[in-house]
Amino acid sequence: MKKNSIHFIILTALSLILASCASKTPEAMPTIVEQNKEFNTYWYTGKAEVNVYDIEQARYGELRNGKAVRIFVTEDFLLNKQVKKESMTTEPSASVLKMNFLNKFPTGIYDYSMMSSVFTPVDMSRFKKTVKVSMSSQEWCGHVWSQLNLDKDQYEFTGHSYFEKEGEQEYYMDYAFLEDEIWTRMRLNPLGLPQGNIKIIPSLMHTRLLHYDAEPLNAIAGLTLKVNDDSHEFYVYTVKYENGRELQVHAHSQFPYRITYWEDSYESGFGPNKKRLTTKATLKKSVKEPYWGQNSNADEHLRQEIGL
Repeated sequence: MKKNSIHFIILTALSLILASCASKTPEAMPTIVEQNKEFNTYWYTGKAEVNVYDIEQARYGELRNGKAVRIFVTEDFLLNKQVKKESMTTEPSASVLKMNFLNKFPTGIYDYSMMSSVFTPVDMSRFKKTVKVSMSSQEWCGHVWSQLNLDKDQYEFTGHSYFEKEGEQEYYMDYAFLEDEIWTRMRLNPLGLPQGNIKIIPSLMHTRLLHYDAEPLNAIAGLTLKVNDDSHEFYVYTVKYENGRELQVHAHSQFPYRITYWEDSYESGFGPNKKRLTTKATLKKSVKEPYWGQNSNADEHLRQEIGL
């Protein structure tokens, strides 16, 4: 595997050393173009990667136990219509790495079911920006849907909500890195993640939970290579937001850079119940399956096998 010279700097301010871990400088890795054979063998075999996590989700000033699923798969995507390519059309298209993120957790008698989808072009040398993000949230009070669509150097935000203060929204914002694309970019090339002082648009799921508008915020980001007690290397990507929120995403240091853990610390709850809590998610099972064809009653045992 070819090696390139190192092109990134680890911010010492973000070299957060875990008590049981040692840190060291990540080495350069091949670009997507250079690792085509390995990449294609893994991602273009007619299967999706399904990852199941146990999650402790902060909501209303308390931690809730739930299940999260991140599904990664490649597909052809129409760049103008920004939908999956399903015909022989000659309209501009690109291969994207799609992530569907499902997060389900109870809050007392009722529960939340949230989902976001992210569409990031595989060839980041040609298509440098994530094309689309959509999010929906359902709970007993009502449901909310929102979307970001790339339009040249801007993102168009569209939102529909059951709640009066959120209502119907449509506006543009200048292009900025998306928190929602951390996950797809981590899988494509961790060293390509932005570092230093950045502008970042928080995830649509997070803005929904905290009831604020999607807009670019200032943050400091950094990537660190760490080694645990078992001598296994892993990446930690950290984003420290100007509002005090801190997000960490852990991934294997070798291709395919599977995401094993994340934590998200912020003020949760309202009024006297508001407190700083940390959402945590730990990988329990990862499989590759053509799940779209496994939809009969005879396939239900597969859910138990992956911990659902």
